[in-house]
Amino acid sequence: MTATADVLRDRIDDVIDHMERQFAQVTPTLEGLAADALRGNRTANGELQQVGRQVLAPMIDTYGVAAGSLAADWYDLNRDLLKVGGSWSGAMLQTPNVDTGPLIGGTVKEFVTTSSILSGIQAGMEMRVRQAAQGTLMDSVLRDPQATGWGRVASAGCCGFCAMLAGRGAVYRTRHTATFCPHLHCRCQALPLWRADPTGESMRSREDTISTRRALTDEQRARQNSQARAWIAENRDTLGLL
Repeated sequence: MTATADVLRDRIDDVIDHMERQFAQVTPTLEGLAADALRGNRTANGELQQVGRQVLAPMIDTYGVAAGSLAADWYDLNRDLLKVGGSWSGAMLQTPNVDTGPLIGGTVKEFVTTSSILSGIQAGMEMRVRQAAQGTLMDSVLRDPQATGWGRVASAGCCGFCAMLAGRGAVYRTRHTATFCPHLHCRCQALPLWRADPTGESMRSREDTISTRRALTDEQRARQNSQARAWIAENRDTLGLL
């Protein structure tokens, strides 16, 4: 028995739900400032950035640490359950990205309505919280001598890019060969792989919609690598890829 990827995903979703309720409490303030900022009010722009630093950044930090802690516990639990063994001091949290300046500034510049600005800010905060969890898992793989790499488990309703990456069955060992590339509203899950379970099969559930077990030829893999690089380059700005 192991704790499957969807268990961690569901718990991170709970963390996001808590953050969204907190975000709703400052929505009236953000709506007023965003409306003024759209009318060219520079003072409102500055106040919006201040709310980001003083209110939104602590939210990202609090809930990012919570998501990262869940990921670290999940990693260590599965490592124990699979009897991976070897020297291991425990998973370490990745620090959440709490710099709200680019998040707010970019959203105000990109969108033209108050509601879309708020939705953009909220989605960006969610992505940073999720990235704290994914980064914790990926950093743990890089530190773990017994880990062979990490894979990607896509969620139901994922985009074509996520489906392609998850369906490749690729195993990534370093950040130099691949990054997780989360985007807005992405619920994909990084999956650590050890010699005790080289495909991560025991940590997958029936709800995992993308199978990573199919073999690819060298030609197919090269073509999908090229497609992935092109997709990243084309969508990095609009989807907020990290």
